[in-house]
Amino acid sequence: MQKKAPLRRLYAPMAQSPEQPETGSDANAVEGSNGQAPPRRRTHVLYPNYYTWFVLLSALDVMFTRVILSPTYRGRELNWVANYVLQRWDVTGLVIYKFLLAAFVVVICEYVGRRRHRTGLRLARWAVLIGCVPVAVQVYLFLTHLPHM
Repeated sequence: MQKKAPLRRLYAPMAQSPEQPETGSDANAVEGSNGQAPPRRRTHVLYPNYYTWFVLLSALDVMFTRVILSPTYRGRELNWVANYVLQRWDVTGLVIYKFLLAAFVVVICEYVGRRRHRTGLRLARWAVLIGCVPVAVQVYLFLTHLPHM
């Protein structure tokens, strides 16, 4: 006789009703072959606060870059990859490139964080710190090189 594979049910957690007491494990989950409840399907991100800051910094970087590249400031893109994208696809391509890069960093943090939580957290923190560098440089450039009005 063949042994059946364990039945697993993936679901979003539901609020408990008052008549159902809180238990140490999920009482509605079907147990696997090892006697433990199956893993829940995750619908959230691991480090939402860090991602919020990182996306904000990425957006500021894009906006400040656009202003610095304007005829008023006559600046240039220092990142050679971003400069290539700018020359090839103009400012629209640069915006798409920078936000795809930001999305890629978030995906990497999620991937690493699902396997090693503390390493993913460190990576998310470093992403925010590194994202501060171009924004700080751009703010410095704005303050020191204001156009003559």
